[in-house]
Amino acid sequence: MNYGGDETFEAVIAATVPGQTVDIERHSGGNWAVVTRRNGGSLWIVVCKRENVEWIVEDAQEISASEQAPRSSWTSLLDDEDLDGDNVGVEVTWGAAPPDVVRGLLFVGGEQFAVDVVDGRYWLVRWDVADPAESDDWGADHIDFTAA
Repeated sequence: MNYGGDETFEAVIAATVPGQTVDIERHSGGNWAVVTRRNGGSLWIVVCKRENVEWIVEDAQEISASEQAPRSSWTSLLDDEDLDGDNVGVEVTWGAAPPDVVRGLLFVGGEQFAVDVVDGRYWLVRWDVADPAESDDWGADHIDFTAA
């Protein structure tokens, strides 16, 4: 999704999902970012990539308030000319939380991660994750929640 030449990061995000930015996670290389946006009662995860001077949207997913089980998406961080190396990407895992919880402990690929709950939903961004098609360990097992 491209919104014209020389678009700023903020302009691309606002054009993709109007509303308020809740969180931004940036890759250490500076050319990728994952933004969580609030639009009315919805939360959205938007994966962005910089190409030369402009930003484009690679993926946008609504964090559904009805999705109790963790869901994940994965986007490759490599350009087409780099595909002869290890294929790594950004993995975003999200889901809905029961009422009155503020934190969760998410189990992904044998590791555990603490996540905050915002508006009844949670998300986890992990960078430089191996291509799930090449791994049997990919995917969130479950999440335990802590009441408020």
